[in-house]
Amino acid sequence: MDKDKHNETYVSNILNDQLEGIMSDESNIDIKVGTSFSTWEDAEIKLNQYAKFAGFSLRRKRVESDNNRIVRCRTFECSFSGKSISNQIIDITHQRQRSSQKIICPWHINLTMPKSSTEVSITSITGEHNYSMITDIHLYAPYRKLSNEILEKIEFYVNKGNMESKQIYPLLVASFPDQYIYKRDLYNAIQKFKSPLTNRHGDTQNMINKLFELKDQEPGWIIYTRLDPFDNRLVGLF
Repeated sequence: MDKDKHNETYVSNILNDQLEGIMSDESNIDIKVGTSFSTWEDAEIKLNQYAKFAGFSLRRKRVESDNNRIVRCRTFECSFSGKSISNQIIDITHQRQRSSQKIICPWHINLTMPKSSTEVSITSITGEHNYSMITDIHLYAPYRKLSNEILEKIEFYVNKGNMESKQIYPLLVASFPDQYIYKRDLYNAIQKFKSPLTNRHGDTQNMINKLFELKDQEPGWIIYTRLDPFDNRLVGLF
């Protein structure tokens, strides 16, 4: 194996290990009564992450605001909640030939942000479903792959704005509030629109190549590199 190939494989392994760690952290979301979130937006993002890994999808059911239009209570339910309405009682002009997703699933969760608190907290959970979880949860509408419009935005931010995932993510969330943006999908899209680290021949890459060359000459050398798992940038060299 030549030196360039060796370096490329080494860097790729580091990146994959760090990405797997981040995906593991995202899947390890604690949802129980008393769990708190900094904002309603953060709560909804975390609940959607939880639902995706559990094998179902969420939808908003109820929201209550105070006199100042500050949201104080909110309920989310399983997308299979509710009861189907028979076509016999619907105006024929509004009928559609499709099967209903409503099967009266009881799963729902209540959250509040009382005036005495600045955090959103889970107050109650009905955690039972009346159907089997679906492993291909990405097929649900809220979790489908990134739309072409979102991909165009990402490509613009990467190539024209030279922006990183930490900058791009909040912009996408604000621009597409009804679309769940999964960070792993964002990472993959960013990598699609930018050159891999190992194909860049700037000063940093030249330095890494030189260090690995010296390491091959001196077996006692130990080199540690740290990469940003989303932006593929070198952030540490030891």
